[in-house]
Amino acid sequence: MNKTRPLSFVTGLFSACALPFLLAACQGEPVVRDDSVKQVTTFTVDEPVSDNQRNMPARLVASQRVELSFRVAGKLERLEVREGDFVTAGQVLAVLEQADFQTALEDRKAAFESARVDYDRARSLIADEAISQNDYDEVRVEYRTSRAAYEQAKVDLGYTILQAPFNGEVSRRLVQNFEEVKAGQQIFYVTDTSRMDVKFNVPESVMILLEGDIEQPRGDSRVHLVLADNPQEPLLLEFKEFSGRADPQTKTYEVTYQVEQPEEGLLLPGMTGSARVELLSL
Repeated sequence: MNKTRPLSFVTGLFSACALPFLLAACQGEPVVRDDSVKQVTTFTVDEPVSDNQRNMPARLVASQRVELSFRVAGKLERLEVREGDFVTAGQVLAVLEQADFQTALEDRKAAFESARVDYDRARSLIADEAISQNDYDEVRVEYRTSRAAYEQAKVDLGYTILQAPFNGEVSRRLVQNFEEVKAGQQIFYVTDTSRMDVKFNVPESVMILLEGDIEQPRGDSRVHLVLADNPQEPLLLEFKEFSGRADPQTKTYEVTYQVEQPEEGLLLPGMTGSARVELLSL
């Protein structure tokens, strides 16, 4: 006689057999940990800076820069230099056509010599009371006027030659040869590159210390210019001036130092670097 097992027994048996498979399906692939790989956090260590040293961005500016122009109008006859040329004080840079100025000088010279003869005669006549005081005064005025015109003609002729006021570089030329130029029209920019201004801004905390050294130089502060292309050879700077008023936006003070041109290399306006300020009084 066959005996039928209760339904609860069959259901329990199915659950017991299926449980391991269900657990495996839910857990997915087994995770394997590799203890040989370590996570490392990296960071950059800056070069240490001493407490008495400050580095500020600096820019180079020409110590002297002048816009040259003729004081008289005329036509350019010669341009003696080009952009980038180095010039010396007194060197001729440009010349105007001088024919008209030479003619004016000769005419005024003749008028002056004639007026001088008349004036010499009038002085003799007034001494003898042979002419009136009014006639004498008119001759004297004509003499003085013609003398002034003659002297001005000589000056104008000299103004037709443009010369370099100091040793420097022709940084820009604004005209071409044979142009008609006006009096006061810019012809050249000449910059003195033998010494360069180094300008940078310092905060109030540094300015207080630096200003004391400026007003009473004791050698307590040393300032160097560090160029990006040659940081190993900083250039010693010499104090020139500083602003007594802070910039309203940055709250910093502009300081100007000077640097001599190094024997090797060339400093030019517009170059940038870093001003290294060593405050030994700290």
